[in-house]
Amino acid sequence: MTGESGIIYSTVYFHRRQFLEDGVLNCMEDLLDRGSMDDYSRSAHLVLRDPSVCRVSSLQRALIAIVRLVYQLVKRKRDAQIEMADMVQDLHGLVLRCTTLPSNTSEDAFENTNLSREMARLQQVVNDAQDTIIRPVEPSTMASGIAMSGGKHVNLVQLHHHYDPPGELSDEGPRHDNDHLEISKISVLPTQTEIVSKRRPFIPSNDVADAPHFLPAGWRRQVDIHFRLYREDMMDSLRKGVGSFISLLEKTDKTSDTTLLKQKELRKQLDDSVSLNVYGNVQFEGMNNTKQLAGSILMSFSQPPQILNEPTKRRKEFWERSRRRLMQGALVCIASRAPSNSAGLRTNTHSGTQNFRMILGVITYRDVDAMAKDPEVAEIHISLSDPLSYLLMLDSSRHNPNAEQWFLVESTGSFFESYRPILKALQTCVPASMPFGKYLAPTTEELLQVTTKKGSIDPPLYTRAPGFRFDLSILLDGKRPCNLEVSNSQSVDKAIQMLRAHSTLDNTQASALVETLSREIALIKGPPGTGKTKIGVDLMRVLLHNKTAMNCGPILCICYTNHALDQFLEHLLDQKVTSIVRVGARSKSERLEDYNLASLMRSKDKPIDVHRSLRDAYELWDEVSVKIGELEEALKDENLHWEYVGSYLMMYNPMQWEQLAHDPEEPEEGFTIVRHDRDQSPYMRWATSTDLKEKEERNKRQEQEEERRRNGQNSKGKKNKNKNKNRFAPLEPGPETETETEISLPREFVPRTNRPLPLLLTGDVWTMSLTERRRLINSWKPEVLEMMMDNAYDEIRRGILTKATVIGMTTNGAAKHQTLISAVAPKIIICEEAGEVLEAHILSALSASTQHLILIGDHLQLRPQIENYNLSSDSPIGKQHNLDRSLFERLVTSSTNPLPMSHLTIQRRMRPEISSLIRNTLYPDLEDGERVLHYPDVTGMGANLYFMDHAHPEDAKDQYGMQSFANTFEVKMVEALAHYLIKNGYDQPGDIAVLTPYLGQLSKLRDHLRKSFMLVIDDRDMEQLEENEAEEGIDSDAIQANPLIGVKNVSLQNHLTLRTIDNYQGEEAKVIIISLVRSDVRTKDANSSGTIGFLKSPNRTNVLLSRAQHGMYLIGKASLMNQSKHGMWPKVMDELEEHDRIGEGFPIVCKNHPDTFRFVDTPEKLKIAAPNGGCTIACGRGMPCGHVCPLSYPTKVTCSVKVVRKLLFCEHEQVMECRKDLMQVECNVKCGEDLECGHACVRSCHECQELSSPEAKRVGAPAHAREIKRTNHGKCQVKCDRTQFCGHGCTACCHGKEPCPPCRHKCAVMCTHSKCHHKCDFPCAACSERCIWECAHQGQCNMPCGAPCDRLPCNTRCDKNLPCGHQCPSLCGEVCPDVKYCVECKNPEVMDMLVDLVMQQTLGEVDINEDPLLVPSCGHALTMTSFDGMMEMSEYYKERTDRATGVSTFVDKLSLPSGQVSQVCCHMCRKPILELSRYGRRVKYSQLSMRNKKHLQAQAAVIQEAQDVTEVAKIRVEQARDGFMKAIDKFKAEPKEVPPIQEIRTLGRPSNAAGIFPGSNYWMITVYGIPKEQEMEWQKLVRPLSKAIKKYKDINEAAINSPNKKLFEAAVSHLYRVKSEANTLMEAGGGTDESTTDEIIQNCILECGLQADGNGGSSFVDSLQELTNILLLILEQAMAALDKAGPSSGWFWFVEDLIQCALEYANMTHDAAIKGIFSRHVTYASLTRMTLLCTCVQLIGRRSAPRDPVGQAARLRDVKELEELFDEEQKDIAHSPLGIREDSVRKAKVLKVRMDHACKVVRSEGVISKEEKMEIFRAVSAHMGGSGHWYQCPNGHPYAIGECGMAMEQARCFECGAQIGGGQPRRWKLCIEWDDKQFVVALQWMAVAAMDDGAVLETMAERPTATEEKE
Repeated sequence: MTGESGIIYSTVYFHRRQFLEDGVLNCMEDLLDRGSMDDYSRSAHLVLRDPSVCRVSSLQRALIAIVRLVYQLVKRKRDAQIEMADMVQDLHGLVLRCTTLPSNTSEDAFENTNLSREMARLQQVVNDAQDTIIRPVEPSTMASGIAMSGGKHVNLVQLHHHYDPPGELSDEGPRHDNDHLEISKISVLPTQTEIVSKRRPFIPSNDVADAPHFLPAGWRRQVDIHFRLYREDMMDSLRKGVGSFISLLEKTDKTSDTTLLKQKELRKQLDDSVSLNVYGNVQFEGMNNTKQLAGSILMSFSQPPQILNEPTKRRKEFWERSRRRLMQGALVCIASRAPSNSAGLRTNTHSGTQNFRMILGVITYRDVDAMAKDPEVAEIHISLSDPLSYLLMLDSSRHNPNAEQWFLVESTGSFFESYRPILKALQTCVPASMPFGKYLAPTTEELLQVTTKKGSIDPPLYTRAPGFRFDLSILLDGKRPCNLEVSNSQSVDKAIQMLRAHSTLDNTQASALVETLSREIALIKGPPGTGKTKIGVDLMRVLLHNKTAMNCGPILCICYTNHALDQFLEHLLDQKVTSIVRVGARSKSERLEDYNLASLMRSKDKPIDVHRSLRDAYELWDEVSVKIGELEEALKDENLHWEYVGSYLMMYNPMQWEQLAHDPEEPEEGFTIVRHDRDQSPYMRWATSTDLKEKEERNKRQEQEEERRRNGQNSKGKKNKNKNKNRFAPLEPGPETETETEISLPREFVPRTNRPLPLLLTGDVWTMSLTERRRLINSWKPEVLEMMMDNAYDEIRRGILTKATVIGMTTNGAAKHQTLISAVAPKIIICEEAGEVLEAHILSALSASTQHLILIGDHLQLRPQIENYNLSSDSPIGKQHNLDRSLFERLVTSSTNPLPMSHLTIQRRMRPEISSLIRNTLYPDLEDGERVLHYPDVTGMGANLYFMDHAHPEDAKDQYGMQSFANTFEVKMVEALAHYLIKNGYDQPGDIAVLTPYLGQLSKLRDHLRKSFMLVIDDRDMEQLEENEAEEGIDSDAIQANPLIGVKNVSLQNHLTLRTIDNYQGEEAKVIIISLVRSDVRTKDANSSGTIGFLKSPNRTNVLLSRAQHGMYLIGKASLMNQSKHGMWPKVMDELEEHDRIGEGFPIVCKNHPDTFRFVDTPEKLKIAAPNGGCTIACGRGMPCGHVCPLSYPTKVTCSVKVVRKLLFCEHEQVMECRKDLMQVECNVKCGEDLECGHACVRSCHECQELSSPEAKRVGAPAHAREIKRTNHGKCQVKCDRTQFCGHGCTACCHGKEPCPPCRHKCAVMCTHSKCHHKCDFPCAACSERCIWECAHQGQCNMPCGAPCDRLPCNTRCDKNLPCGHQCPSLCGEVCPDVKYCVECKNPEVMDMLVDLVMQQTLGEVDINEDPLLVPSCGHALTMTSFDGMMEMSEYYKERTDRATGVSTFVDKLSLPSGQVSQVCCHMCRKPILELSRYGRRVKYSQLSMRNKKHLQAQAAVIQEAQDVTEVAKIRVEQARDGFMKAIDKFKAEPKEVPPIQEIRTLGRPSNAAGIFPGSNYWMITVYGIPKEQEMEWQKLVRPLSKAIKKYKDINEAAINSPNKKLFEAAVSHLYRVKSEANTLMEAGGGTDESTTDEIIQNCILECGLQADGNGGSSFVDSLQELTNILLLILEQAMAALDKAGPSSGWFWFVEDLIQCALEYANMTHDAAIKGIFSRHVTYASLTRMTLLCTCVQLIGRRSAPRDPVGQAARLRDVKELEELFDEEQKDIAHSPLGIREDSVRKAKVLKVRMDHACKVVRSEGVISKEEKMEIFRAVSAHMGGSGHWYQCPNGHPYAIGECGMAMEQARCFECGAQIGGGQPRRWKLCIEWDDKQFVVALQWMAVAAMDDGAVLETMAERPTATEEKE
């Protein structure tokens, strides 16, 4: 909507004279003359009823609307500020007249105030614009003295002496190309000349009275100061860093460039204040044209040395943890030495010739994966500040790619993206619109006025509304009535008294709350612990309670950090304030997740207020989505529309907007070019290159004209005659007199350049070629889309925020969403921790709508954080700039205009001795609340406040000074003290916090304490730690990134908070341990500076000393802290010394033995003196249980003696410690109760108790009555262990009679060649190698290894010898077993093994010669007889026994079983027996069965998935069918009487000889003469079915390639090879074999014993049947289309081929079902074929019978053949399986009826064809002229109605006499579905309906019924 509003304002501006001056202002003047807004031209009730009339109740409100409109115009267009100055003056006169009109009501006075305020703002904008020529302000007469700045002296003489204003005001002229007077002209992004400029930038003084500045006092000056100071804070580190690097680059030899890339070496050469990251070998990979990265450059550079050639994981961790390296939005510099022959480089006029090249840019995208993917090179996306720099890069890479190395330089001091929103907000703010100018930025006149008022502050504007009062009852006990009228002093005093007496507020809080409500700028100062957050929350409660009366919209809460904002909003949630919207994605609070703006837009579970907001917002979104749809259509177009691109260019490229807004060919005013395309705008002429085409056309015409002249022709092609010849030509001197002079006019320039995009972004659009214009438009597209989408989504956000009551943002977020905030226009802004917020951040959040600003904070605690120390108040130089002085501090401490402030003085945090440290130094009025006077002493400590003085030095830094300050001794002392305090009971989260000022010490503390404590570290500290560790190359595996850092076996009670001081403001803990780190002790390794660094800051010291509640313990060097130069520390140390709270060791005391008072000065002594938290003396006390305490000092008196007790809730007893509470003890004995499945319950007893009675343990019944009867045991947990078909036991829990789930064991299929490595449920392939089973007696097996063996088993004992020399005990052909099975050696380990299961004999008892031994791989041997019985050998071989000898031999093979055969497992270990060759026929067949079953299971799952896809597809087809039918009507086809040629009719015919499926290209139908438009709609209709068809074809192919099929082919191949070899030997021996090759193959097939088809199951047939069904569905749709389009269309031939295709599939299904013996599928295929045969006959009947006898005969013959085929199929149905026979026969009879009818239609046996019915129906309907609507009577007879009577008139059906009409009759079906009788009846009614309309129903009523006629 932003673009639309911009267009509206532009339109009003361009027509301002007619609309405003001549229209609106003249009308207002007439109304003021009249003194009334009443409209006498129209009656009052008509005006009130007319919604289009804008009703304004008063003259003031009408003028306010006009003033605001004009304000928006002058704000948006800078030219308007000058051009509309006279109009503004006229408007001012109208406002003066209005405000001086007589008024008797307070409402008029209030509106006059608002009107004057709005008018003054408008006038200030115009006045500021007219004062564009800035003249230097004359020095003040006070410039010779000393000024005060925040309590510090500033020398004004020096300030004036060194004063050098910016830009042209400087005596030396501008410093560089970005040195301007107006901040709006300053580029936020620095320029190259600005970076290298040697002159000091203009840095104005801040908060220094009489300091020089080129602008007068006021908002313009204040905004200018903070913009320049804040930008300098960003620029300083970059300027120093880049300057230092350039200096090093110039000094360093090219061969030593690698030293510049090493971080440690680089720091060694740089100043301590400079921090850089440098990357080398920068290469320019090209430009990005994606939507998000359009215009940016992809660059590559060398990986940092820390991770160069490291593994990918290490590189990715480095970039993920180094968040501050190359952050998205960071400002970087790309630099290199200038080549010696560089001539095209721009030269700095101030510094002479440069020896380097520099390009500035901003990182636009940081992809960690792209940065880490290469071991040597990383990639980053950068947007360059100057597009021309791209040419410099290209030139460098093209001409001298290896001459000079480019470096990527990053200054780590400041982050550009965090500065940019604030700076942009300050640039765009209109000073005249800034509120509270007389307080925040007073002019000289305003300052005098405020001074005369003695610092009083006006009440908020909304409180001045007539009758407004605050209702404070929300804060009072019992909701007592209490109102506050802020302008009434008595009301104010009474409200304060009521709050003090009847609320939870103390005296100062009550006063502060009332004073805050009474001041439009309210300051609340709250020292530590005084309840600043409480007063903020209570203020919010009051404001929200009065929101209806205030009519102020949402309240904006801002904080500097996300952490502080989250805390404040969480406190609001605690007070049931839930109408909150948190803006920003960096919130860490889980409680606020549901209140985040992004989450609210996604979540379904929202508060009612948010639901209401979203409902309103989504109503608006409907309108927005229409615009987005239009935008998307525009973007699909080749050219963007000006509606969209104009708004974008107006905002981001005004120069090109101006160029495209006006046609350069337009003449001066007063003339107009008449064009053929009058409606074409200049932009569209440019975008479509119309201007270029016109120029080319004119050039072409000119060339033709000149050619004609040269040929002696005139413009019309005629020869020039002598009459037009120049008669005076002979008089001209020279040779020109002999021939005519040729005059050639200059051609119009038509650009044909092809420049890169960066040059086009700043160029003249009208000089661009067609290619360049396309390139430029394409670069705009993503930006335009993003802008329009942002605007659209802003409407949603705006809707939500407007309806919300509280909006939470960081100050940075408020600046970033300034447009959104301006639209929401919050009137109240509350800033928490205002002392930490920079003034620039507050200023950027203010807007013209702000009426109430509340700042809560304490300027004596932490100040705002800045990067440049020289701009801070603590710096000798920075005390004149005071950038880190917050607005809160400036207003409180101002020497010229201090504002009144509410002061909280009662603290409720610190015990008195701790609060005394800050009371005596900073807060003399600080009082202790009642609760802190009763704090208990810290257990185990001899003092509640103590400073341990030690003489241990700081840790030594490394040689590069990279290590932060740390002190190992203090780390160990902190650990020992924390352990001691935890053992004394401080073991809950938040009890103990360890604070330190330095990150280096924090890192050491974390690494040391994490082994023993569960550490809680703030996210901000954690991020800095990870960054440092990544820089140092510390492995992240040793560090846990979670803020809760701990290790296993650490007690959950050992919680410890670890934090730096700067990240602990606003928080507290019972006990605080402080490690000060700094020491002045010097050693050879540690050379101390003797200072305490930033610890001397009173603000930081204040926070450090005010966090503790019960106790505080400091560890440091007392003498160092006591030095006078260290701020407030000397006073603190003196007070500690005075009360004897400083010593060389901590005083500890035992709680049980108070006499054991000791001092411990080392961690070791503390651990020895109090190992258990007290002392070493035994306790000796009797415990309540009767046992004696064995500990020296237990933390809690608990008995650990082991006792046996009966449990309360069950019958079991348990051994436990005496201290255990029986109510809390869980019984871990197995339940043991019998379950329904027959197993005993194996759950723990307490689990069954919970399942049976979860509430019983919470019932307060007596102990003997608490036993729980265990009746609910849940699901049985006993392992099923049922043997599955694969041989493995089921590992799932008991599942009753349900089938076992798929086996998850490893597949046991294996052979001598290979082993399956899949899971058991995966269908694996069979081995196709030749089987290795052979022996001398029976020969070799001829089958593949995976197929059942075809040779006979041998019963002869093996004749080989074992390694021991004795004969092998196994069988011939088997692998010899281990030597231990030798029956001669008699190894005792196996001789007692049971090997004969029949006779129950051991190995030592059996006769191996008679019954040899077989040893499987598991080692559990059995005799041949036992194994033969287990393997059921009699089922696989024919056996014969010799009666004489009793010896049995196998004489032949038996056929393989038809059913499933399971694996045989070992009788001892249940391991499947696979490796014994003797049982190859049985084992391999069982494996084959198992393999086939796995295949079937897998296929069944895939088929089910395909069926689900098919069902979805059917639904989609049904949904799309109506649209398809409409398309048939819409796109008519030409008749197609002649069929297409046979070559292109591939549907239903194999595409090639090897084609498995017939051609099913059912979507390409234009070959049948069907229009392309119909084909496209047809493809949309049937497209959902394509996926299902593909799935079924894949299933079919998988079934064809099943394991059985592959094994069958391998078996036949092996047998054929053996037989072929035998034939060859026979022929070589002279024999002959008459068998042919086919006969040999057939014999092989019979001998292999496997199924010939090999398709392995029903999936093959199922897939074919489903494919056929889908084709039937497609045929159904095609038949409907045929009926719609008519039989003369191409649809007839398409349906004919489609039927043929479906028949082919049905035949394939029928054949496969017969072959696989799937009887049901045979029946289903027969029914399908009957359906298709009937459809085929119906199709023939769709066309009229041919007139020629031959054609008629052929038609009848075809029908007869189809009918015979149909009858044959019907006969087969009678023999279908019993389960489906009845249903199948019934369906066949239905099909038979349809078939007979179809045949009658074809033979014309008294039946009217559908085609004839349609033609008759159309003809009669057209003739009758009626409605054409057909209805049914109650008995089903058809009738029609005319247009007159309609369906509401009554009559009687002449067929049955039933009443018809008079209601809602049933619509009749399409006439083609009627039988002949119904159709005849319908024709009779058509005839009746064709009569006179008035007589239709009468005629029907008079006609006798069929019954009457019979009678």
